[in-house]
Amino acid sequence: MLKKLNKKIILLSFTLTLVLLFGGWFTYQYYGAEKPIQDMVTELEQTELLELYTDQKRVSLTVGFENNPSFGKDILKIYDFVRGFNPEKEVQLNIALSQGENHPWWLEHSAQITEAVHQKQYSELSGILEEWQEQGLISEGNVRMNQNHLFIYVKPVNDSEVYIYIPFLMEKQS
Repeated sequence: MLKKLNKKIILLSFTLTLVLLFGGWFTYQYYGAEKPIQDMVTELEQTELLELYTDQKRVSLTVGFENNPSFGKDILKIYDFVRGFNPEKEVQLNIALSQGENHPWWLEHSAQITEAVHQKQYSELSGILEEWQEQGLISEGNVRMNQNHLFIYVKPVNDSEVYIYIPFLMEKQS
């Protein structure tokens, strides 16, 4: 009986099955996950989606900014959208390496901020930024915080902007 089956028909049906299965999955992945995120980030002014990776367990995206001191609001909008759109997935949101924690200026000057954050002395952060302005290290800087995130924006005098996003959880009160 198997000898009577045409090899071309078997190969054609196998190929068609693969195209339908994987093509359908890739179409769903693009239109059901990636495209809405791309469109949402594109709508935000001064924000650019640099990298997007999605799989069954997580969504990872990297964003870049252009002269946006209030970038924290945009990050939260993106995070909330992705979280609401994919509630079962872990969301990992990163800032472009050249603008965030790996920015050369930040690597050289971040010790005071890092120490204050580790010691949970958040009220000192604004004073550090004011001190940097007085010393002529930065022309602009601000720090914003909510119960889950810390956002630091710094515009060094002779360098590009630095955007620091530190997720943390405040200790629960008993």
